[in-house]
Amino acid sequence: ESYPSSYLGLWSELLGTLKVTLEGRFATLEVAPDLLARHGADRDALEEVVGYPRGIQGVEVAALLRYRDDGRARASLRSTGRVNVAQVARNFGGGGHFGAAGCDFEPGVDLAQARTLIESILARELGA
Repeated sequence: ESYPSSYLGLWSELLGTLKVTLEGRFATLEVAPDLLARHGADRDALEEVVGYPRGIQGVEVAALLRYRDDGRARASLRSTGRVNVAQVARNFGGGGHFGAAGCDFEPGVDLAQARTLIESILARELGA
């Protein structure tokens, strides 16, 4: 597999935003609004990166949090198999499949608030 070298700096910076909560079972990455532009990359650079934190031992759900072009927060969710992330996303008007889903948040919700909202749903799902 091949990718532009500009992706390396982007991925390094993105992995620096890693937060693991809910007793090690929920991991998030946050995409700064100017991250792609600063690294000369497009959204394709983010396609696989949500899977990286999912590979951390004990993590059951991973989320990539970013802003859409219209400024609304968006979450891409991935599960390791126990949690149906499509159900989690439906709480916010989103959807998807058991292991991969996404949702957009109401205008004014920032990435930290989006993480907290997802955590509240997952805390019930995981019994954390």
